[in-house]
Amino acid sequence: QVANLKSTLQTQLSRLSRDTSALRSSQAQIKDYCRLKVADIVANFSPLQEKLLGLVEEHKELNVRYIEVFEDRKKLHNLVLELKGNIRVFARCRPMKEHEKKDE
Repeated sequence: QVANLKSTLQTQLSRLSRDTSALRSSQAQIKDYCRLKVADIVANFSPLQEKLLGLVEEHKELNVRYIEVFEDRKKLHNLVLELKGNIRVFARCRPMKEHEKKDE
C-alpha cells in the first residue's frame, strides 16, 4: 500500500512538474508578446503626441478666429439694425394737416 501511494505521488509530481514547465513556457511567450506590443505602442506614441499637440494648437487658433468673426458679425448686425431704424425714421409719414391740404 505504501508503494502504491508512493507511485501515485510520483505520478502526480511528474504531472505537476510538466504542467509547471508548460505554464512557465506560456508565461515567457506572453511576456515576449507584451514586450513587443509595448514597444509598438511606444514607437507610435511620439507621432500621435505630435499630432495631438498640432490639433490643440489649431483649435486655439480657430477659437481666436471664431471670436474675431463673431465680434465682426455682432457689429455688422447692430449696424444693420441701426440703419433699419434710421430708414424707418426717415420714411415716417404723418397725415397732412388742414392748412397743408389747402396749400396744395
